[in-house]
Amino acid sequence: MTILPRTLASLCAAGWTAAASAAPIAVAPGEVRIDIAPVGPALTYVEDGAGGADLLLDPLTFGFDAAGEDYYIDLSLAYGTQDPAGTVFGTLSVYDDATGSDLLFGGVLGGYGTIPGDVVQVLFDAERGGAGSLPAPLLVELVFAQDLPGDDPLANLTDGESYEVVGAIESVVPAPVPLPASLPLFLGAGIAMAAIGRRGRTDRHVG
Repeated sequence: MTILPRTLASLCAAGWTAAASAAPIAVAPGEVRIDIAPVGPALTYVEDGAGGADLLLDPLTFGFDAAGEDYYIDLSLAYGTQDPAGTVFGTLSVYDDATGSDLLFGGVLGGYGTIPGDVVQVLFDAERGGAGSLPAPLLVELVFAQDLPGDDPLANLTDGESYEVVGAIESVVPAPVPLPASLPLFLGAGIAMAAIGRRGRTDRHVG
């Protein structure tokens, strides 16, 4: 997998353009779903002092699917603090081992959306030339545990703080009709069960 630059300045210099919207992303769920199960605050926000910011999931955060398969996830976003939705870039890597050596998906941001209730949606397309067993595109939905002001969580984070989130990754197809703005695509009622079960499951993978 090609390692992509993560800072906003370096991404702009490399010629990347944002493909983002603050509206919910209209897609329908596919066949693949991975629950993201961090233990404690796992999403860290850091400003660069020049109008840019990085939002980073802890390296190789644990996830699992309904069949009991384990996954390890790297996620990073970079954006301008004055217009997060209009400038956001990102990368997603999904591995099937804790060493990060067996890549199942490597992708770059293809879309960004938000849903009321502190939910962030990020759509990732596969990198050109990338190989892996997970289909593209993949949609990541993250729900912040704490209430944040405003319509876009990315615009209301505090420099240097880490945030607790729950979430999921799912393969998606274009939705025939827009989804209700108040309804997350695949978190819904299932996210409560994922949140309840994640700590017990991840405890078995710590140490």
